[in-house]
Amino acid sequence: MPREQLEALLEDHLAYTRAIDAAWRWFRRSDKPKIALSEIVERVRASYLNVDVTEIERRMKRTRSRRKE
Repeated sequence: MPREQLEALLEDHLAYTRAIDAAWRWFRRSDKPKIALSEIVERVRASYLNVDVTEIERRMKRTRSRRKE
């Protein structure tokens, strides 16, 4: 694979990760009693259009299970 293509893939992955992490920090710091998944997805899509909703759902599921403990 050419170097330029690898760099583009890496840059895309980093943008994806930054978008999800920023929305996730907002979610974790929010004092709202309930936040819809669609609100989190909207925040991610503001920075990265092709978000994988299953990644956000996975994080929410993990957070909910931790809060029950």
